Amino acid sequence: MPSPFPGMNPFLENPDVWSTFHIQMLAAMADRLSAQVRPDYLVHMEAHIERQRYLEIRDRRNREPVAIVELLSPVNKKSGPNRAQYLTKRSEILASPAHLVEIDLLRGGIHTTAVSREVAVAKAGPFDYHVSIHRFDRPKDFFVYPISLQNRLPVIAIPLLPGDPDTTLDLQAVLDQAYDFGPYLKEVAYGEDPIIPPLTAEQAEWAAVRLKQRL
Repeated sequence: MPSPFPGMNPFLENPDVWSTFHIQMLAAMADRLSAQVRPDYLVHMEAHIERQRYLEIRDRRNREPVAIVELLSPVNKKSGPNRAQYLTKRSEILASPAHLVEIDLLRGGIHTTAVSREVAVAKAGPFDYHVSIHRFDRPKDFFVYPISLQNRLPVIAIPLLPGDPDTTLDLQAVLDQAYDFGPYLKEVAYGEDPIIPPLTAEQAEWAAVRLKQRL
């Protein structure tokens, strides 16, 4: 049975659920990206210290990173050593000849992507979730995909080497794949488990109607 929500499923933001969902999402992303960028590029799942995983798209010829794809976790958005480690690693990426793609599907915590929240809202409007893309060949620019809870997740462009067209990643298809292959129908008790962080009153009303229609 598919996720009952058209876009991001807010029940998956619970830190107890997110840890496994994070891995499922990255694996689904790696599968789709690998199929699209071969044979010129490789897609590897790597890990920061403390096992925080991310994807690297590498040039097949020299194995150098071309793009880093990060799916933020609650520990990245909470003060502490894991966040500090992430910010340090990100600074290194921003100073390197590699693109940075940060996907934030978590409403809670400290704003963490490299583009400031003020700039992101000014450029893209208000959002519940968002994707920030920094191209190494355009160091002063950020591209932001704003995402609302009620809408389908976007198809995002992921830059490769100059001269090659961007590849794309359908985040909704990735989420649907991760949800279908994961244990979430059994792990999430819809209507009983709390949504963490809580929704606004308007969002909660919308979610209740959606669950009643779909479950």
